[in-house]
Amino acid sequence: MTDLGLEQVKDLEIGRPEKKVLSGGQRKRVNIALELVTDPALLFLDEPTSGLAADDTVALIDLLAGLARKQGKTIIVTIHQPAREEYEKFNLALIMGFGGEPIYFGPTGPDSYRFFGRYLGAVGDNIDNPRDMFDVLKRREDDVAKVARGTSRAEVRQRAVKAWRAEFFSKENPVFQRMYSGDRKPGAPTEAQIPPKRPAPLLSQLSLLLSRYGVMKTRDRMGALILFLQAPLIGLLLTVVYSGPTKHAPPWCQSEVLRLESDATCLYQGASHFPNVADYTGALFFLVIAAMWFGTSNAAREIVAERAEDLAS
Repeated sequence: MTDLGLEQVKDLEIGRPEKKVLSGGQRKRVNIALELVTDPALLFLDEPTSGLAADDTVALIDLLAGLARKQGKTIIVTIHQPAREEYEKFNLALIMGFGGEPIYFGPTGPDSYRFFGRYLGAVGDNIDNPRDMFDVLKRREDDVAKVARGTSRAEVRQRAVKAWRAEFFSKENPVFQRMYSGDRKPGAPTEAQIPPKRPAPLLSQLSLLLSRYGVMKTRDRMGALILFLQAPLIGLLLTVVYSGPTKHAPPWCQSEVLRLESDATCLYQGASHFPNVADYTGALFFLVIAAMWFGTSNAAREIVAERAEDLAS
């Protein structure tokens, strides 16, 4: 929570679509926090800035850049047409054209601006932000469409992508030479090591989980009431139903009673040895069923206890 700037809202609910508590940016950071709990070395985020205001977007990108810099994590983010202050905070950019074809892979900032600006010649030196860079992609497609009249839009975009790929993977491109040589050369061995995992203190972790569980139960008053009253209520109903049980011969001597019933001469004498006892088999049966039902139903409730919060976040 400290790394994500969530300390000031740590005691608030995440909220639901019909009752929002946290802001959009805070909810995004909560989602990232849930992923960071397991301390992953690699983190994938699919459009984490979508739907956020400009200030929240910049703050979130600053946060991700700080995590990568301070904790050495590899963070891969998909993002559409970022602003300059967001784009240049990424170390590397993989820009894909029509059909998902990679047309650039390398550092953000001036290197990417120069690569796409070369298509405009001397005018391309004025490109200094991603918006102009993406405008060059559109301009090249328009130029291809003028030359190849009558060609479908998909074919035009595919030809433009092939031209970009040919330029990027050429030996004259310094970005390609830097990104696909030396340690970055495909197939080159790596000496990367898995970061060591810090063992979590058992007692403090248990205390945290118990306190969190208690907070959740106090907020869900109806669920807690059902949890505490279901067992006494079922016990009371079983008492009412089986308070006056019928009396039968003891179950462990039923076979002997049946044998004596076939011998009329000693039926009375033999049966007198087996006094009738209260029959609680029905009550025992429903006690077992109730115990199984409590276990499965309460376990199912715990599995989905936070489902609504996950969806809302």
